[in-house]
Amino acid sequence: MKTARRLLFVGGGTVGHIAPLVAVVQAMHEQDASAQLYYAGSAADCASNALDPVRPYIQLVKVPAGKLHRHLTWKQVGETGRILGGLVVALWLLITIRPTQLFLKGGAASVPFALWGGLLRIPIITHETDVAAGLANKISAKVAKIICTAFPISFYADLPSERAIYTGQPVRDFFYEKRTDWPLEGEFERDPTLPLLVVTGGSQGARTLNQIVADALPSLLGKMQVVVQTGKLDYAGMGERVAGLPKALRQNLYIAPFVTGEILAALFTQADVVITRSGGTIFELAASKSASILIPLPTAAQDHQRKNARQLEKVGAAIVLQQSGLTGEMLREAVELILEDAELRDGLTEKIAQFAKSDAARQVAKQLLS
Repeated sequence: MKTARRLLFVGGGTVGHIAPLVAVVQAMHEQDASAQLYYAGSAADCASNALDPVRPYIQLVKVPAGKLHRHLTWKQVGETGRILGGLVVALWLLITIRPTQLFLKGGAASVPFALWGGLLRIPIITHETDVAAGLANKISAKVAKIICTAFPISFYADLPSERAIYTGQPVRDFFYEKRTDWPLEGEFERDPTLPLLVVTGGSQGARTLNQIVADALPSLLGKMQVVVQTGKLDYAGMGERVAGLPKALRQNLYIAPFVTGEILAALFTQADVVITRSGGTIFELAASKSASILIPLPTAAQDHQRKNARQLEKVGAAIVLQQSGLTGEMLREAVELILEDAELRDGLTEKIAQFAKSDAARQVAKQLLS
């Protein structure tokens, strides 16, 4: 009698880590419905709405997740306890679940599983989104049997090419769907005579990005509608920044702390311009063929967002603006440049689409099955 596969998926910290993992879980379930699937992540990760599509057929396990800071600070004291707790729980899970394969997407929670998985000789497959790997993924890559990549392998300077496979970035299927129905019906009415600008700093938002956008809004809202996902931490702050806008302008603005993936996908599809960071969101932009302005987070680990953005900028797939010194006026000019130049806009949508691989999740699942 054939023994069912037991696959343990690990990763988290942000929706950017969880969303592609969910796409792989869905593809895995489609290809082998008999497989026993487990997900290990922090308590916050296990509570994330991003996991909702796979909850019916995956078992969730909470693990402590501590970050290893590159420089010794007082913060490391508390993190050390979580790191030790994560090591103990990870070993216990590997012994009790006895997974046939491990899939690690990154984040602090994945490190203990990489260390124990390597020692216990459990086959490990990882996925690297960014052209500059973070510390967790660097550790995982050392013991991984296969390293799947979001960008072509030639983009990565420090990956062992003999174990790397270019699968593309797993993106949830609804980003490839071209929805024409307005997803905010009843909350914010769409005026089809005006262009649509969508802004998102990621699931956690981006305070500085929101501030720059707020500075540009008085000159933008008279010409277009703007939807801003502010992030939960800066929703109140953004509300205060736009409170003084005239009613005639305010009616063209919609702000929300968070929108679901399906809504964001529909907004990307219908947007004339999208402003965002340059983490994993760029592959959702590629799937929806969005004309984009990327503003990399300057404090991102390994400077990976700037490096990601640079790869798109090289081939004309996005306009890139650096946050340092960026003003609302400069942002307005970039938005209007795209809106007024149809040839530029079409070029951006065409060239970013080359970074989309609609079968990426299935390709990663195929590696897990092989």
